[in-house]
Amino acid sequence: MQDIRTLYAAVEERMKEIDFEALWKGFHRYGFALYTKDVVYLKEREIPWDERFLANTTITFEGRQLAIWNIGEELSVGGESSAEWESSAKREFSTKREFITVENSPENRFDVDILTAGMVHEMFHAFQMEQGETRFPDDIEALDYPMETDNFRIKYVENKVLAQTLDTADKKECRELLREFLTLRQARLQSFGSKICYEDGVETVEGMAEYVGTIALYMLSPQKYRARVAAYQSRLRQLSQDMFDVRNQSYYVGTLLLLAAKEAGVPMVHEVGAERRFIREILAERLSGQVDVMEEILSKRRHEREKVIRDFIEKASTEVTGDFEICGYDPMNMFKVENQIYGSNFFALRLFYEGASDCLQTGEQQDEIIRLSGQAVLSMDETGRVKKYYVK
Repeated sequence: MQDIRTLYAAVEERMKEIDFEALWKGFHRYGFALYTKDVVYLKEREIPWDERFLANTTITFEGRQLAIWNIGEELSVGGESSAEWESSAKREFSTKREFITVENSPENRFDVDILTAGMVHEMFHAFQMEQGETRFPDDIEALDYPMETDNFRIKYVENKVLAQTLDTADKKECRELLREFLTLRQARLQSFGSKICYEDGVETVEGMAEYVGTIALYMLSPQKYRARVAAYQSRLRQLSQDMFDVRNQSYYVGTLLLLAAKEAGVPMVHEVGAERRFIREILAERLSGQVDVMEEILSKRRHEREKVIRDFIEKASTEVTGDFEICGYDPMNMFKVENQIYGSNFFALRLFYEGASDCLQTGEQQDEIIRLSGQAVLSMDETGRVKKYYVK
């Protein structure tokens, strides 16, 4: 009992190092329990085991979501795992039997960092349940998954492309590889239909939880994080029997999809419960509508500047029409939108006529100069002359 209680305290201590809000907007820490076949260890007490405590998951306990971990099971060596489920018709987390990957070594049965990251995974399931997540995989439909050679040939290429995305530090190259992944997935959808959409459900619900747990692992140990990512890449690159366990492999695909999107600068955080699209669909939309993240920033900047000029003209007290040249300005405090220039400091305008001298170099034409102090908007024609200006 004391050993498990000590382990519980160690996990609690490591949880303090994790910024839950940084993992996913709105995500927060939940209570957790470690249990054996005889005893359930809660924060401040132990209770006898009962049938509510099955596998590594989240359950409703005393009116709240509780993340649970079966510490009595032998943990797999080297990260080998199965993904066995017993799901109810409602697909509630509380009814599933699941064995999640836990990296460890024979010399160190319980790596506290790895166990803590695994518990964060289960806490994210608690968050999903609390938020009303709807994108669960349908395990009954999965029985009809197309176990066809051509499907797995394309999927294997797809997996290798995804693994490659995390080998590059170039955001543009990463985005191109993600587009290639999505093209291959679309080809499989066209060839094999909605039956392969089962992957989407696992990649979304479980992939998101594993992604959050993996980022939590980075906060605890960057070295262990890198080892995990490399292991997941290796799993996708291996041509072995493991790739036919579609459910298990979809954990890694979903995790790497989200990690790659993060590296590529494609925002993937969304409102859990309200969002109905799978992460693959969200990624496809945001990649297709975004040549570069910079474009979103520039678009927002353009709209803001258009509004500044529009609002200023609407509120201007003076509107002057004429034919002027700009001969003085503050370059640090002005911008142009189409044919209009906004300045927040000053402008100097000269009444235009051929052969006139530079108004800032000579005093001969000072009576022809109009100085505008403070905010102003200048309206230009195609030759660059000011045909109208607005001031407050």
